[in-house]
Amino acid sequence: MKFGLNHNIRYHNQVFHCQTEDLGHTKQSIVTHLFLNGQVIASLQTSYLSTHTPETLLASMKNQHQSIMKQLIRGEFDNAINEPKKGTS
Repeated sequence: MKFGLNHNIRYHNQVFHCQTEDLGHTKQSIVTHLFLNGQVIASLQTSYLSTHTPETLLASMKNQHQSIMKQLIRGEFDNAINEPKKGTS
């Protein structure tokens, strides 16, 4: 079933983009990326069984999507956010 979820979330006066997608039955994985200014701050990929129904797959996607956003709000990615970017001073 390939589909996805997208949300923008404000944290510390910056707008982050959270994107979760189903990679399809061939890969049987759900992947979530958290972006800041186009750069991936965090990623999470989980596998699922081919026996997942569309409803259970969507529920799993929503749970993973919300989990990453909650981690952001709890400050779990603050080190990654504050790290100097390669190639900058």
